[in-house]
Amino acid sequence: MAAGAFIITFLSLVLSDAAPIDTQLQNLHHQVKSLNNVLDDVIREFVDLRQKHEDLEHKFHDVSVELNHVRRKQDRRGRRKNRNLGGLSEERSAFSQRSGTVFKPTFSLLNNWKGHGPQSGNVGLKGEKGDPGLTGPKGDAGIAGPKGASGLTGPKGDDGIVGPKGASGLTGPKGDDGIVGPKGASGLTGPKGADGIVGPKGDTGPIGPRGVAGLNGSKGATGSMGPKGDTGSTGPQGYIGLTGPKGNTGNPGTQGTSGSKGQRGNVGLKGEPGVNAVQHKIAFHAKLGSNMGGLSDNQHINMQDDVFTVGAGYDRHTGVFVSPIDGVYLFSITVLVLERDQVEVAIMKNGDTIVDVYTGAEDELQSGSNMALVHLQANDRVWVQVDKSYHAPNSVIDNHFTTFTGLLLYT
Repeated sequence: MAAGAFIITFLSLVLSDAAPIDTQLQNLHHQVKSLNNVLDDVIREFVDLRQKHEDLEHKFHDVSVELNHVRRKQDRRGRRKNRNLGGLSEERSAFSQRSGTVFKPTFSLLNNWKGHGPQSGNVGLKGEKGDPGLTGPKGDAGIAGPKGASGLTGPKGDDGIVGPKGASGLTGPKGDDGIVGPKGASGLTGPKGADGIVGPKGDTGPIGPRGVAGLNGSKGATGSMGPKGDTGSTGPQGYIGLTGPKGNTGNPGTQGTSGSKGQRGNVGLKGEPGVNAVQHKIAFHAKLGSNMGGLSDNQHINMQDDVFTVGAGYDRHTGVFVSPIDGVYLFSITVLVLERDQVEVAIMKNGDTIVDVYTGAEDELQSGSNMALVHLQANDRVWVQVDKSYHAPNSVIDNHFTTFTGLLLYT
């Protein structure tokens, strides 16, 4: 029975397209689990019924043995009573012959023996109560009694298995269009939306005709020198300077004479595992935290926002990357300036320029990008700074699209 219900449930789930296969499998799993629970309950009830049946058989056997014992006991009593009644009849006959008295005995289980002659004798003493008689045959069934009152309502049974989803009904006809309601009142003006993303730069327009040269203006008068300003307060201590460039390698010395071959030494200790690119995954990406203005020569640009790093090397507090191991690295820089601003920045290695990038804007935002491959030794330092060669006064670097990225290609 449980197997048939399982097969029907499985086929209904396969043929139904109401839910994804994962949901159907999950429902099937729950239903199989419920069927197993029901089957376990049926088995337990069957075992209980079988035990009760065995108990009834034992009781029936005990009652049958006791009944047979009672019947044998009643048979022995009946035979003993018949023998007693036969001896009494013989004594009454002998008495009648001797006395000439006609003795007509009557016997009843409820009366005593008494004679009928010319002179009746005294009534004898009441005899002892006889043994119970044999059980009579079973009587006819009695008339059916009236219908009993309804029993109490039993507990609610377990929920049945959820059947498969039925087919969708046919779509009804489209209803008539409703009457157009009156025009509603105008809503309140909503808040101003956020500024949209800057669109791509349009195509360069055609070069206009050259204008007429203007007249040279007259030279202005030299202004008078202003008074000397007060001495400013001492500024905060500056950052520790960057490590200077590596010195030149010295000339090799003269080769010495070859010595005699020495004895073979003992086997050395096992060395440490070598370094490879698989064991060292190094990469980082950072963005300028806020707009940067008031630029000065060689000013350090610290990319400290939205920092993503794999491995060690990049310090978000200083914006400096220190190479953990020797290898070939890839670095890229993107810089965006506001309208009518110009700036040139550089990627630096230990104080030397690796690559420059220039960007300038006229009437709209403008960005510039560049990248470089460079070989670094362990503890080499790489950062981004304003190039000393050129930057327009009051230029501002935008923080949204100014980024610095680096990664290890191989060791």
